[in-house]
Amino acid sequence: MNSTPATVLVQASELGEIATHLLVAAGLPTGDAASASEAIVAADLRGVDTHGVRFVPIYVRCVRKGLINPTPSITIEQCGPTLLRADGDNGEGHVVARRVLDRAIEVANEHGACTALVRDTNHVGMLAYYVERAAEHGLVAHAVTNGEPWMAPWGGIDRVLSTNPMAWAFPTAARPTVVLDMATSVVAMSKVVIAAKDGERIPLGWALDRNGVPTDDPEEVMSHGSILPLGDYKGSGLSLVVDLMAGVLSGGLFSTDLRDLGEDRPQGVCCFFSLLDPARFLDAADFRSRVDEDIDRVKAVRTVEGVSRVLVPGELEAETRKRRLREGIPVPVDEAQRLNDTARELGQPELFDLTKALEDKGANNGGAGA
Repeated sequence: MNSTPATVLVQASELGEIATHLLVAAGLPTGDAASASEAIVAADLRGVDTHGVRFVPIYVRCVRKGLINPTPSITIEQCGPTLLRADGDNGEGHVVARRVLDRAIEVANEHGACTALVRDTNHVGMLAYYVERAAEHGLVAHAVTNGEPWMAPWGGIDRVLSTNPMAWAFPTAARPTVVLDMATSVVAMSKVVIAAKDGERIPLGWALDRNGVPTDDPEEVMSHGSILPLGDYKGSGLSLVVDLMAGVLSGGLFSTDLRDLGEDRPQGVCCFFSLLDPARFLDAADFRSRVDEDIDRVKAVRTVEGVSRVLVPGELEAETRKRRLREGIPVPVDEAQRLNDTARELGQPELFDLTKALEDKGANNGGAGA
């Protein structure tokens, strides 16, 4: 891999305002644009830069091309006391997922549980944002989403499965919220896309070429190859299960019916949310304390040589968020330039004076704050 690219540090609040500004200029209502921007910046704050502000120019382009509906009529149908089914009307993914999730939180708080299915939306970004939001309301949360096919089933060559991520969150007493957010592939497809953009190779073991042979060429993977499933047949099976839960059960699109973001038609992404109120099973404070105790036992184990500490899901991301809230979010210069280009395309002034930013923040030699 090449050296870390030059970056400029941007405060989270400023980055959120920039994303909101661009989405509003593209056609989203201000409230929806702010909602989407909150979820987008949350990814950058946690260090999940593959799902953060780098996507904003893509979302803007999709709205302008008519591939994302900026003002959807989102319908949420109550199929039972604790069951919701929603149609996103091809709306911006973060907007649709957030609206359905917030309704599911209300139902779970009232009835102790809620299962919500969402169909006909677009890229929803980092799933950790949604499950952590539910955990902030004291709920145990699980979420999955399907997507365009980038992965062949284990032992196959043709891509019919997606990297279909899944996430869980558990509220805690004193520790950071436990948040596990993972793709069912060896690596998120965004990392392959970024490697191709930067002219880099990818590690062998990430993907196969068009003939099913391991490759380190990201361009080959994007055009004709496939990304490998996590844990071989296990990741392949998990990806299929996610597609069944989100796409098939919701009545939405699945497998090869879905499209990549920005292709010739809307994506048709589907999601599944499951929320539980632990206070329906035992005292809420006792539950949180028991979660902390379980974490304490995991972290107290002896470590192998070369490892200073055992990490639990969400711990490293929580530390990154705290640091980036204090220091700012490192935005690669080329991504900042794309935001500038997008602003100009929308008839807006530049968002960054990159020359001044690089001089002020000393990012001209490999990445301030990286």
